[in-house]
Amino acid sequence: MEQWIAKADVLLEALPYIQSCHDKVLVIKFGGSSMKEPERVQKILQDIVFMRFVGMKPLIVHGGGPAINATMKQKGLKPLFFEGLRVTDKETMDIVANVLINQINADLVQTLSSLGAKAQGLFSKEDPFIQTKKIQFPQKGTSMPDIGYVGEVDKVNSSKINKIMEQGFIPVVPPIGLGSDGQPYNINGDTVAGELAVALKAQKLVYLTDVQGVLKKRDDPSSLVKTMNHLDVKSYIDKGIIQGGMIPKIRSCLKAIQNGTQKGHMIDSRIEHSLLLEIFTDEGIGTELIL
Repeated sequence: MEQWIAKADVLLEALPYIQSCHDKVLVIKFGGSSMKEPERVQKILQDIVFMRFVGMKPLIVHGGGPAINATMKQKGLKPLFFEGLRVTDKETMDIVANVLINQINADLVQTLSSLGAKAQGLFSKEDPFIQTKKIQFPQKGTSMPDIGYVGEVDKVNSSKINKIMEQGFIPVVPPIGLGSDGQPYNINGDTVAGELAVALKAQKLVYLTDVQGVLKKRDDPSSLVKTMNHLDVKSYIDKGIIQGGMIPKIRSCLKAIQNGTQKGHMIDSRIEHSLLLEIFTDEGIGTELIL
């Protein structure tokens, strides 16, 4: 009997979080590194389906870098990057679009459907969900490369996305937008998630990563920063506590919370059901960013 009572206590602990997030938008980003293991993806999607069925409005932004790299190598192409952005010529853009839209996005939608949820991939050439403009680097001489079809978010069709969520669907968004000329552009997925959180007035922006969160001392789990605010961000970046791929995530979170999102979260996707543990328990398991 005690074990059943303990299970009831767990449900009751989640109740205030379910109430506070009811009918609220949660933007969840997980990258290609989190998608290498099908079992891990399945657990993440189970968590997201749970959120939908308790009345939340989760939206997924996914990456696919490792799968894109693998496809390029199969075709004899070498992945190139400039300042963390993939150099995307016409051939590379075709590969990016095929992998992200026709493979990864389609697989995620199918898996969500198999788990009992309604899901819809959000990419349309006729009526784009994300309008994009080409990234232009400041000219620093003739050595500045043209990195090709790489864009940044210009406008989000929030009314269309909100309508889809109101109909009970989980939107699944590939980090690809359309330019004014109808040309697809590759976009940084972390940035897409942040811009969607702002446009949709999301209550939470969650990044699933391959690290515990923000650690004050690398490789020391006990140094996990449980909560930090906007004042901590610059200090932690200057000190090297926040570095590498965590920087665009933190900056996107910061922009989101400065524009109405309640909290940003960085959590470890390697932990089973990490989303539920972070969102629905008192302690949480990762790093949260508040204003």
